[in-house]
Amino acid sequence: MPMVANDGPHYGDNIKLMGPGKYKVKYTVAPPTANPHSHFGRHTDRLTGVRPWFKPFDVEYEFTFAGIGKKGGY
Repeated sequence: MPMVANDGPHYGDNIKLMGPGKYKVKYTVAPPTANPHSHFGRHTDRLTGVRPWFKPFDVEYEFTFAGIGKKGGY
């Protein structure tokens, strides 16, 4: 889901894990132009324009999820 905050435009999505354990995650990072139905305005003129968008790429890694901890113990 695209969003914007004081740290700039970014994307996020919440997912529910199946409980504590080892997980492997793989995701694709793509520019807004990868989705033909979305639009992210950008300057393309020589004076204020920006470089072309990056090409999509994959990221993957493994991690251990220990659980959410004690309720209210943030």
